[in-house]
Amino acid sequence: MKDMIDISKASQMLGVDTKTLRRWDNEGKLKAYRTLGGHRRYKLLDIEKLLGIENQNTERNVFIYCRVSTKKQQQSGNLERQKQRLINYCNKRQYNVVYIFEEVASSLNDRRRQLIKMFRRLNEVYTIIVEYPDRLARFGYNYLKEFAKSLNVSIEAVEQNKKLEPNE
Repeated sequence: MKDMIDISKASQMLGVDTKTLRRWDNEGKLKAYRTLGGHRRYKLLDIEKLLGIENQNTERNVFIYCRVSTKKQQQSGNLERQKQRLINYCNKRQYNVVYIFEEVASSLNDRRRQLIKMFRRLNEVYTIIVEYPDRLARFGYNYLKEFAKSLNVSIEAVEQNKKLEPNE
């Protein structure tokens, strides 16, 4: 949990009691994330925002996720073209690309290593950039979107409204 601090460190930085932080969490003023043991952790960025020392550039941090279904698609350059389109998209919007996750796997595969790695690192970014929603998941996209949203991360599909042909 990179860039996360415990409740005592957060209370020390903010100059408030840990009871106040718990109340703020319940009121929604400062979101706490829970460990498996139930301990509260806070994003350092959220603490810095409350202190007025936020770094504006970190809100432009994004992950890019590219996926094709088959090795044949990868060999024909589809994965590389998809990656380049997304890099160009991010450059135009002045996003800071933290990492590019590339994968060759079916969207129905629920054990995609790069997707899992990306979701384990969501605390590093504010947005995930994908070309189409189905690059992330053919089914269950809304679940992934809601999960990311619960961590204050949005998913931005570049070509969301474009209809694909079955062979695409």
